[in-house]
Amino acid sequence: PNRRSDRDSALHTAARAGKWGVLDVMLEPQDGTSVAGQCLVAAVCRSESGSADKLRVVKMLGERDVTVLSEKGDDGWRPIHHFSSRPLSDKKLQEQLIDHFAEKLGPDV
Repeated sequence: PNRRSDRDSALHTAARAGKWGVLDVMLEPQDGTSVAGQCLVAAVCRSESGSADKLRVVKMLGERDVTVLSEKGDDGWRPIHHFSSRPLSDKKLQEQLIDHFAEKLGPDV
């Protein structure tokens, strides 16, 4: 898929804007929408939403498709790089986020 159009998708826009309710509805199982290949976790990281919301959405996306937790963007970064560069403001939640990545992807994340 074309990366530029993926970044302009409604899913990506909702993630970047922190519109978690909209994202939840768009990702309901009957929708059949794929989350892979859209760099949604990086968009969540860049959103202005709070730490708890970001953690919840990252977990939700990872449960839907674990590959979103390790996909590489055009910049060569994986989600863990984004959240290391822009950590959650709540240190406990940042630790939970890192633990979640390690649990889903292995300790060498």
